Amino acid sequence: MMMISRVVHIVHLCGIAFVLSAMLVGCGRSNSSAPPEGAAATAEHKPGGAPDEHHDEAGVVELSPQAMQRADIRVEPISAVSSTQVLVAPAELQPNADRIARVGPRVAGRIARVIVSLGAQVRAGQPLATIRSPEAAEAAAALDGARAAENLARRSLTRERELFEKKVSAQREVIEAEAALATAEAAVRSAEARLASKGFSAPNGNTQGSDPVVTVTSPIAGTVIERTAAADAPVGPDSVLFTIADLRPLWLTVRVPETSVAAIRRGQTVSVVVGGMPDRPVEGRVDYIAPIVSPETRTVDVRVQVPNRNGDLRPGTSASARFELPIAPQAGGEARVLVPRTAVQELNQASVVFVPTGEERQFKPQPVTLGSSYGNQVEVLSGVKAGDRIVVQGAFTLKAQALRGAVADPH
Repeated sequence: MMMISRVVHIVHLCGIAFVLSAMLVGCGRSNSSAPPEGAAATAEHKPGGAPDEHHDEAGVVELSPQAMQRADIRVEPISAVSSTQVLVAPAELQPNADRIARVGPRVAGRIARVIVSLGAQVRAGQPLATIRSPEAAEAAAALDGARAAENLARRSLTRERELFEKKVSAQREVIEAEAALATAEAAVRSAEARLASKGFSAPNGNTQGSDPVVTVTSPIAGTVIERTAAADAPVGPDSVLFTIADLRPLWLTVRVPETSVAAIRRGQTVSVVVGGMPDRPVEGRVDYIAPIVSPETRTVDVRVQVPNRNGDLRPGTSASARFELPIAPQAGGEARVLVPRTAVQELNQASVVFVPTGEERQFKPQPVTLGSSYGNQVEVLSGVKAGDRIVVQGAFTLKAQALRGAVADPH
């Protein structure tokens, strides 16, 4: 029995020793596989294996120099702006309708001669064309008859006065001769007016032997911008043969959105950039604002007077008009803080701008409260103030990387 107890005791001791040995071997393996303290940090910053973005703090995005360059990140300070905004609207140059003349004959007939060509510069009263007209011939003949009757009445009055002085005739005959002359003179004036109303003008006022044609003249100085006249073409009093326009002042019709037109005033100065002349803006003034809104475009026509002294501007040319519009001041008279629309991003259902953290190439989203919109800018009521530096270009890239929370350089 004693022998058996010893054997059991020895076996029990051997089992305990085996378990202890196994535990020591496992601990050795575990310690040998774990890297030394700080080795993981060294591996993360190994050259060639460094990522472009780190998130050391919640919401903070750090970009590598290469990612910064590719995203074209630009940071600028916020300025407190004055109480104006800029509106740029499409427009078109047109002739000044107050300085356009549509010229045609005053009688029916046929064109005898076309004197000026399209595009010609003409002065007021300059002949444009001549018309051969039966009406003019009849009016000229009537004037000749009236003048002949006037001469006869004048001679008769002279003879009656001589006879009265010789006491051969009575004074009544003199009075009757004077009345006849007055009637003849009135008939001449009427015939002359009738002929002049038809555009006929005889050399030295003598219609005898004159070609019975009517001369069409320009009522204003300007440029011939349209011409339909052609030799021997039939015309009438309703025909328009020439359109003359004084192009020194032009009209610019601007299509202004209905939401902005209330801020525009008559007499306001406007900067105009004409297509083909982007480096030579001209200045005009608002002289008319249409009282109705176009139902198709929801715009209001605003007319601007534009000088064209050198004739460089051409009607029909497209242009853009730049208006400085007032913004209603805030309560207390404080200036408004406006930032570019591209600087504001939606992140986690909130409006944010990205601001530098102070560390190089690190940015964090800053929640902001927005106010009214003014063109390509938006008002910030709270969250940032004038003088704060924000990302004004590349904010969308930062938003995308903040949402992704991993690689900041997608390339």
